[in-house]
Amino acid sequence: MTDLFKFALCFATLFPASLAAQTPCKRVHEISSIALQLRHVGVPVIEAMRLGDQLPDPLAELHRSATLAAYDAPAFRTEQMQTQMIRDHGNKYYVECRKSGFQ
Repeated sequence: MTDLFKFALCFATLFPASLAAQTPCKRVHEISSIALQLRHVGVPVIEAMRLGDQLPDPLAELHRSATLAAYDAPAFRTEQMQTQMIRDHGNKYYVECRKSGFQ
């Protein structure tokens, strides 16, 4: 599977149209989780960063921040550890969002 194919697959499946209907902190959780998923499926950081260009602000800025943090984190090989790290990454951003006074 080529990097370009992985990129297209992730974009098509991980950015649902329903994202706009979610509460702000649920969007934060979703976007930050997606950022780490992109890393784990092998999408190059440059391509992952470009996905943020498709989003409206402030979601675009959130995506850039979450993506940089995701690619800065250690990589894990096992699916169990990847799943745990994706969940933790999303939860971290969700908690910060809630602490900031959003829903």
